[in-house]
Amino acid sequence: MKAPCIGHWNVIIHILRYLKKALGQGLLYEDKENTQISGYCYANWAGSPKRYTTIYCVFLRGNIISWESKKQNVVAPINY
Repeated sequence: MKAPCIGHWNVIIHILRYLKKALGQGLLYEDKENTQISGYCYANWAGSPKRYTTIYCVFLRGNIISWESKKQNVVAPINY
C-alpha cells in the first residue's frame, strides 16, 4: 500500500483487537514465515443481472482472519 490512510489503520487496529481477544479461544494459526497482512476482494453478478455480490478475505501471516460475502442492496445500472 503506497498511501495508507486512517481507514486502513482502523482496520488493522480492529484486527489486532480481535486477535488479542481470541488468544484464549482455541484458534490455531500456523507460522508460515510470512509477516504480511494481505487482503483480497471479488465482486460478481452471482446469478442476478442487477445486483452484485462482494466477497473479501483478510490474511495475517498466511492465515485467514476475516471474511465476508454480501449481496449488495444497490441495483447496478446495466449498459449493453
